[in-house]
Amino acid sequence: ITDFEEESKIMLRDKYLDKTMAVSSSTVYDFSIDEDKPESQGSDRFELQFLSPLRFKMDEVTAKAGKEFVVPVYADHIEDIISTDMALSWDAEALTFVGVEETGMADMSDFDLTDVANGKLTLSTISELPEAQADGYQMFSLRFKAAHGYPTAELQFDRESIRIKAINDIEMPFSTKDQL
Repeated sequence: ITDFEEESKIMLRDKYLDKTMAVSSSTVYDFSIDEDKPESQGSDRFELQFLSPLRFKMDEVTAKAGKEFVVPVYADHIEDIISTDMALSWDAEALTFVGVEETGMADMSDFDLTDVANGKLTLSTISELPEAQADGYQMFSLRFKAAHGYPTAELQFDRESIRIKAINDIEMPFSTKDQL
């Protein structure tokens, strides 16, 4: 536990109730045992799960005014993932969205492009089979054009919109590293 990554979660799976819950030091947990049901008893009933956060990051990119550039988006710790919801945002005056490229994890239909003129792109994927990828997996790339008169622009993950679900409907922890 001393090597536990920041933003990690500990989950307790109750196999008898088929329920998984986050472990918290401020919560009291009560469980019932039915003497007529052996599956409600014993050490095999519970399982602790240690969930490392998924890490989303973008490469640092230097862009020249009036020129297009590509920003790859990467992920680490993709394991047993069944759905991903996220959004990225940017200053629409400094950056003009051109398109999505190299979509490794999603189809183009998974991207909502309706708000890109206002500096926001959303992604929503659902998979029938759990997805697993090696660390450093390139999820997709975004192409932008840098505007004149803006020496810097920030492309960032909208942390409030990120929801990652793994098998058994477990909401996964995550961390992000934005591109400046």
